[in-house]
Amino acid sequence: MHLAVETRPRTFLAGFRSIGIGVVIVAAIFAAYHKAIQAPFLFDDHSGVLKNETIRSLWPPSEVLSPPPTATGAGGRPVVNLSLAFDYALHRLDPSGYHLSNIVFHVAAAWVVWGLVTRVLSLAQVAKRFEGNASYLGAAVALIWGIHPLQTESVCCIIQRSEILGGLFYLLTVYAYVRGMQSPHPFRWYIGSAIAAFLGAFTKEFIATAPLVILVVDRALATGSWHETWMRRKRAIALVTCFTWIPLFFVILSHDNRGGTVGFGLGVGSWEYLLTQCRAIFLYLRLSFWPDRLVLDYGDAVVSDLSSVWMAGASLVVACLATARGVYRGEKWAVPSLWFFAILAPSSSFVPLTTQTIAEHRMYLPLAAIVVGAIVLLHLVVRRIAVTTTIAVFLAVALSAATATRTETYLSRVRIWEDTVEKVPTNRRAHLNLGNALAEEGRIDEAIKHYVEALRLRGDFHEAHFNLGNALARKGDFSGAVGSYLESLRLRPNQPAVLNNLGLAYSNLGRTTESVASFRQVVALDPLHVGAHFNLAQELGSTRQFQEAKELLLRCVELRPDHPRYRIELAESYLMLGAAREAETELSRAAELPGLDARMHLDIGRALLVIGKASDALLQLERAKRLRPDLPGLAQTMELATTRAGAAGSNTESHPAVKQ
Repeated sequence: MHLAVETRPRTFLAGFRSIGIGVVIVAAIFAAYHKAIQAPFLFDDHSGVLKNETIRSLWPPSEVLSPPPTATGAGGRPVVNLSLAFDYALHRLDPSGYHLSNIVFHVAAAWVVWGLVTRVLSLAQVAKRFEGNASYLGAAVALIWGIHPLQTESVCCIIQRSEILGGLFYLLTVYAYVRGMQSPHPFRWYIGSAIAAFLGAFTKEFIATAPLVILVVDRALATGSWHETWMRRKRAIALVTCFTWIPLFFVILSHDNRGGTVGFGLGVGSWEYLLTQCRAIFLYLRLSFWPDRLVLDYGDAVVSDLSSVWMAGASLVVACLATARGVYRGEKWAVPSLWFFAILAPSSSFVPLTTQTIAEHRMYLPLAAIVVGAIVLLHLVVRRIAVTTTIAVFLAVALSAATATRTETYLSRVRIWEDTVEKVPTNRRAHLNLGNALAEEGRIDEAIKHYVEALRLRGDFHEAHFNLGNALARKGDFSGAVGSYLESLRLRPNQPAVLNNLGLAYSNLGRTTESVASFRQVVALDPLHVGAHFNLAQELGSTRQFQEAKELLLRCVELRPDHPRYRIELAESYLMLGAAREAETELSRAAELPGLDARMHLDIGRALLVIGKASDALLQLERAKRLRPDLPGLAQTMELATTRAGAAGSNTESHPAVKQ
């Protein structure tokens, strides 16, 4: 039995048609998602990007290729982390560049979907049914898949790039293998398939199922026989399998529970998680056909009662058994069914993902199977490619409008979390994140209401206690803040951030002893916590312990040599110790740093006056005046500096000036 290999030369018209289809796919995706470029960092972007220090430099590669488990979405996924590092090198922390990259990667994935479906529908076992129409059907699938509203979370949340890149490498693995099946020189294509699988192993765990998918595609759609498939391409299958499973084994071994979020014994039982997935998969299917109530975060709730999902569970068991039987018998319909279940299996079976038990982004690649099934079935019913493509275009227009509307929700942190709370009011994490978004906008009273609601839903929610404490502190209720911080620490001791803010609250209450004790705990727990070093130095300085304060400020300068405030405070501690020369050196260095505000110029000017550098002090004070003429204390200090500078004008002794 021979494979369908296209031997006719490509005509100019065919090439022009392909370019036109490719442009339409790009234009449609950008039309649907272009507003996402304006979206801020959201949800897991904070831990995966903003707090991920390993993306700050591309060298040495050992660091950028070793993301920490705390970098949600990037931990254990070096390729994802490397892509974020490239974005950081180009855009720093401007989210627009990261969002643009997500859209570009998504376009690339859509192109591969187009090529893959076209090639698969040209294989020997199905070629006669779709002769001459495969490219149009592939384009219809890619268009609808690319702009479907269910993809918005994957595209609009930067850290869900793991789904996009993982999907892209999965698609490339299968595409290159299929091209090898159809090529008179297949070896280079099989090598490409293996390389894509290898990269996929360092991107997303669902790549583990790719060897099974290519084997079933080959048997069901090309050779029609397990024996013939194995005899013809056993080396290619073995090559792809080794390049997939061996690196993936080491990745999983080194990140066995992904920072305490995946695996057994983490608070969510396998049975409960499996029951939850019965509900989740039917939700995914409904949203695939009617994406009306999309949710960013469904929370971490689980189903514990079989009676509430028994019908869904029984249906899934039947579907899985039917798929297994179809795969064994080489049924063509079993290929998209296997694609759907196999790709979902790592995240939607019995291995608990404790932080998100249901997540729409998991449908990024499985959605392709549903779209393929729908488009192919439609074409088999109507039997005319013009009718099929017309219906697909109308459907794409409707989906694009829905996607654009959904994308707008992501443009505001408050808006997306209000939407989430409205749809899942029992999600404590959604209330917490809405509170955080409101607090960022200065809407403290509203934020407090949502922190309180999060605690009502779950009283041992230590993050909510911490953020409630922060909100109370911003309102000036430092006693209430202390209580919230202490409760957070009771639930999870030794949190440096909480201890640091507890120390600040104690300081505002004048409880210096407790404040110093809190800051000392932070410094002991995290020697690199520059804020705690600085705060402790401030407290010790207020009790005239200048020598220890100086040592702490030296540590601050060592950790952050580019921070002018630390150098100014260090200079003042030198002055308190009578070390005028050292103070002058630090003031000179501080004056050279960028980012000085009016208050810093004023403080430098005052310190220079103490040293006796009235003229230099006046220069700093004039800069402060240009930045903020109404700064409290500036006018009096300038008057004093002017008087002293005038008096010093008659003095013939000169002094080296502070560098400007």
